[in-house]
Amino acid sequence: MQRGFEREELSAYLGADTGKTWEKYMVTFEHLCNDQGNLRFAFSWFWMALLCGPFFLVYRKSYVAAALGIGSCFILATFNAAAFWGPWLLTPVLAGPIMLRRFLKIVRESKVLEDRSQRLDFIRKHGGPSPLVELLTIFG
Repeated sequence: MQRGFEREELSAYLGADTGKTWEKYMVTFEHLCNDQGNLRFAFSWFWMALLCGPFFLVYRKSYVAAALGIGSCFILATFNAAAFWGPWLLTPVLAGPIMLRRFLKIVRESKVLEDRSQRLDFIRKHGGPSPLVELLTIFG
């Protein structure tokens, strides 16, 4: 177990165990948590979150954080159009800790299952990209 989670758990969460995406998340998640699996104060950067803003969090199934980010973008834009970019530009920095917190919560919830294959299936079911993205690809 590294940094409070196992490689197989992260692989199940991401839906892959190799490739650039997996390597990025593994390095980022190891950087953001200590040996016990608790979040530590650190920052990360996701370029895709810079391009997509809070919608990147929708893609990673962090719906509450995404709603707060999108809502704050539009609320601030009513006061000043340039203020729209404040929450948008915070998303690449905050996306890592937000996603790690969600991942660790799912891993903790899976610990109640006794069978390892059931645990990995539970993590796989709650991880991966949002089904909303698949719905949008129908129109694209």
